[in-house]
Amino acid sequence: MEPDGCITRRYRVDGFPQIEYWCSMENPIVEGADSDDDDDDVYVSEGINVVFHCRSVPCDSSPDYIVQAACTIAVNDKQPHAFSAQFDIVEDQCVAAAYSYGEWKADYEKRRWKHIYITGIFTLELSKFNNLVQWTEADGVRGAVNDGFIIVVGNREIVTSKLKLAAFSTVFAAMFESEYIWTERVEGQYQIDDFPFKIVQGVLDFHIRNLKDDWTLEEFVLLGKFADKYDMISRMDTILKQAPVTPVNLVKLSNLCVRHGCESLLGRCFGALCEYRAHGLQIKDLELLGKGAKEYFANKMFTENPGDMRAGRGINKCPQDWNYSYRRG
Repeated sequence: MEPDGCITRRYRVDGFPQIEYWCSMENPIVEGADSDDDDDDVYVSEGINVVFHCRSVPCDSSPDYIVQAACTIAVNDKQPHAFSAQFDIVEDQCVAAAYSYGEWKADYEKRRWKHIYITGIFTLELSKFNNLVQWTEADGVRGAVNDGFIIVVGNREIVTSKLKLAAFSTVFAAMFESEYIWTERVEGQYQIDDFPFKIVQGVLDFHIRNLKDDWTLEEFVLLGKFADKYDMISRMDTILKQAPVTPVNLVKLSNLCVRHGCESLLGRCFGALCEYRAHGLQIKDLELLGKGAKEYFANKMFTENPGDMRAGRGINKCPQDWNYSYRRG
C-alpha cells in the first residue's frame, strides 16, 4: 500500500462535537522544470508528510470556534515532533511531521501498520463571526437565517453567504460588522467590476484545494490580486503555496505580477529566484525581466540579506546575470 492518500478515521473533541480532526499522508509536491522541453514539470519529492486536518462540522445551534492546536505527533516509536497551528471555522490543515520515503516504507514493511499518536492542547475561542447570523439546520446542511449574500460580476451572480465572506475576508467582515449601515449590506449584494467572473468565482469557491488546474499564469496572478485586495489571508496563503513558479516561467510570472500589481505573488517569485540560483539553476529568458521586477528583486536582495549579496553567496552562486541568454545544452 502506498502511503500517499492514506487517511485516518475522523475524531471529535469531547464536549465540542462540532470540532473534528484527522490525519492524512501525502507526498510533498515540488515544482521544477524539465531541461528537455518548455513544459512545466511538477513532480513528487522523496518524502511523506503527515498532514493534520481540523474543521467545524454542522451541529444544531452550536457556535463556531477558532481552534489553536499545540501538539506533538509521533508515528510508531519515532521521535515525537512538536507542531502548532490555528484552524478557522472551515476545514484547514497543516503539516504536522515529515519523513523520508525510505524511512516510512521500511518501517511499514516491517510492521504492516502505522500508529499515529497525537497529544497536546486544543484552545477554543469563539469565532467573532458568530454574531453575524442565526444558525438553522436544513437537510443536514448548516445554513443561516438571513445570511444569503450575492456577489455581482458583470451580468452574472455568485450566491454565497455573509458568514463565509466574513470568515475569509477582513474587508467583508468589516462591512458586515461596522456600525455604519453599508448599502451593500442592506441590499444583500456587492458589485465587482474590476475582475473577471472566473477569477472571483475561483477565489470565492472556498472548497477548492487545488488551484493549479485550468488557470493561465495571468489568471493565477489575478487570483492573488483579488485575494490581496479583499485581505483574504488564508486564500492568499493557498495561492502562494500553489503558485506554479518554475525556472521556465519565473520571468513571465514576475512581469505579470508587476503589470497587475500583485506584490505578494511577486515576493513568492523572488523566493523562487533565490532558491533556483543558489542551486545553480539558470532562469529562462532572464534578460526579459522587466524594469519593475528587476528593481523589486534588487531591493529585496540588498535589504533582506545584504551580507550574502556582497560576499557572493546565495543568489550569486549562479553565474547567470540579468542579461544572460538562456541556452540549453
